[in-house]
Amino acid sequence: MAQRTTNIYRLVTLPAFYGAVQKLLGADAARTRFIEEMIRPEAGLRFLDCGCGPASLFPYLPDLDYTGIDLNPEHIAHAIEKYGDKGRFIVGDVTQNVVGLTAPFDLVMVSALLHHLGDKEARTLLSRLVSLTEPGGRIVTMDSIWLPRQNPIAWLFNKLDSGLNVRTAEGYLSLVEGLPVAVETTLYRDFFRIPYDHFCMTLRRL
Repeated sequence: MAQRTTNIYRLVTLPAFYGAVQKLLGADAARTRFIEEMIRPEAGLRFLDCGCGPASLFPYLPDLDYTGIDLNPEHIAHAIEKYGDKGRFIVGDVTQNVVGLTAPFDLVMVSALLHHLGDKEARTLLSRLVSLTEPGGRIVTMDSIWLPRQNPIAWLFNKLDSGLNVRTAEGYLSLVEGLPVAVETTLYRDFFRIPYDHFCMTLRRL
């Protein structure tokens, strides 16, 4: 993982602090919009939330066959405590063989994770996720992005992000080169209450 984890950045790994910051930014409305416009989940789908954190998106989803996986045991413990047996919540690295991770999935979400990974790690992750996805299924990613003439506030938040690999659109697209997927991209500049830019990719497995 290419990310800052010391001093104040350690707070981001704590579910209560993470939730408070997200709420301050207006994450409730952003999550609803992201689900409706990008994820578009249908009840009953086999759904993988990769890098799920404390399962912040779980209450916004319909009745799915949900699996959330994250490296942070504190986040997974929080998700289990809050949502119990409504889904599967796993501590693990999806690039490895993980007990309880049962493929294939119809829909995979990778939210705010790629910019925490180096290029090699990110390509390995995406390749693994493609192998776990049903043909015709979708993988949806969302991350911070560098843009030309970017709003100074958005630029500052990118610089201060705990993830060390915020990329340009071309940088994110390079991560999926050679994979058996059709790619669509979407740029959002108004998800949060502050200037902040998000780049989304929809990868449909061929």
